[in-house]
Amino acid sequence: MLAVAERVRQRGPCPRRGPSASPSRRGCFDVHIISETVGMAMPDPAIYRLTLDRLGLPGQACVFVDDHR
Repeated sequence: MLAVAERVRQRGPCPRRGPSASPSRRGCFDVHIISETVGMAMPDPAIYRLTLDRLGLPGQACVFVDDHR
């Protein structure tokens, strides 16, 4: 996932959501949304809208990458 984020980052913002983002990885991402902090979680559409709002981008300009196995 980090390799994908680094490649995408070269082309524009790359958001990260979730509590698993370690401080050493946070530099790879422009937005950090912690589910427990905002009181939302996937698949609630509100967490995606919050991410888009914080990025200032429409959904059509974004790619979602999940690290869930």
